[in-house]
Amino acid sequence: MFSPNDKNRGIPNLGDLASAQNFLNELNLVDPPLHGRSFTWTNGQTDPIWTRLDRFLLSLDWFSAYPSSIQSALPRFGSDHAPVYLEFGPHTQRSRIFRLEKSWYNNDQLCSLIHDWWTETNQEGCGAFVVSKKLIHLKHYLKVWASENFGFIYVQKNDLLLEINSLDSISKSRDLSDLEVLRVTQLRQDLSSILREEETYWRQRSRITWLKVGNSNTKYFHSIANGRCNKNFIPRISVDGSWIEGNQNLGKLFSDHLGFLIGIARPSRFLWDWQHLFNSRDVVDLSNLDQPFSLDELK
Repeated sequence: MFSPNDKNRGIPNLGDLASAQNFLNELNLVDPPLHGRSFTWTNGQTDPIWTRLDRFLLSLDWFSAYPSSIQSALPRFGSDHAPVYLEFGPHTQRSRIFRLEKSWYNNDQLCSLIHDWWTETNQEGCGAFVVSKKLIHLKHYLKVWASENFGFIYVQKNDLLLEINSLDSISKSRDLSDLEVLRVTQLRQDLSSILREEETYWRQRSRITWLKVGNSNTKYFHSIANGRCNKNFIPRISVDGSWIEGNQNLGKLFSDHLGFLIGIARPSRFLWDWQHLFNSRDVVDLSNLDQPFSLDELK
């Protein structure tokens, strides 16, 4: 602990608090304020003790690079510790790539829906053209269906966490009733189901296929997926001794440099008279190329 306010009751050890403050001063570390809750650990007894044990200690260089760093606490679930996370700004936003999520397979109606969407469109033309149009049509319906059925999974997760956190706060002042205990059990079961879907989501993005199914080490999956984003992220570039920052400035810098390497497009020295070129050629009927292949042609 670094302050007497880091514990809800009891006499603080002033010697330990002084040593902790000296530790911060000697290493030039900063303990930012905690948002979301006052304490992060409880012993779970009838008259519980609440303390703040989990925190981020940030250096001054970190605050110089990320001045908008935020430390917040999430609702406690399945542990006597409340998770703490640090926000210091998002990466560059980009359009999302369409993926067939493995978590969608948990829905029993998916196969029948895909069959209906695939057969309800009637396209004319060659086989490749029909398949491409059907795939575009199927992609549109899948995105709408996924948004309606899976798009609010994070909202549901947050609602469950908030309700669990509310009942957890009530338990600090009194014992929960039988109905409230049953409600907490049901909330934890619903949250476990959502967390399994979220784990499948992150396992697919981590590109890890050698882990056993059921491994709940979602922190590892998050680190793999986010590590690729961090590796490709360019926060700033040094040009002639000065630093260029910001998405628009970096984009213009790359665009100007690429234009300098490629050069300016010059008009072609060759002029083609297409009408004169094909005057001596007979018109060829290519309509038969749109016809499907026959069995004899395939053989």
